[in-house]
Amino acid sequence: LFFKMDIKLEREKEEIERRKREQAQIDAVARVAREQAQAFCGSEEGRKYFWRLAQKKAGQIMEERRRVKWAGKMDKTSLKRIAKLERAYHKKRAALEEARDKKEEILRKKRQQVEQEA
Repeated sequence: LFFKMDIKLEREKEEIERRKREQAQIDAVARVAREQAQAFCGSEEGRKYFWRLAQKKAGQIMEERRRVKWAGKMDKTSLKRIAKLERAYHKKRAALEEARDKKEEILRKKRQQVEQEA
């Protein structure tokens, strides 16, 4: 019975030691990563990287704000422009159709005159 308990305790001690070693390795890697990150952030390359990242993010935020602010107004303005263009199109088309009809009438009359003369 005591022998089994001793074996169990030894296994638990080994497991605890293994966990401590793993935690120490993780802490060492984290410390090195933190130092490297701080060194990168302090370097000129790191500053440029974060500056570009900040510019990109600020641009996205401003574009989103602009889109939200002008969304309804741009739609109304666009609809007004479209309506104005459609009115101009229909007016011009009507004028062209009228001119075409007049020319067709003139051609029809000339054709009838030619047929009567012949």
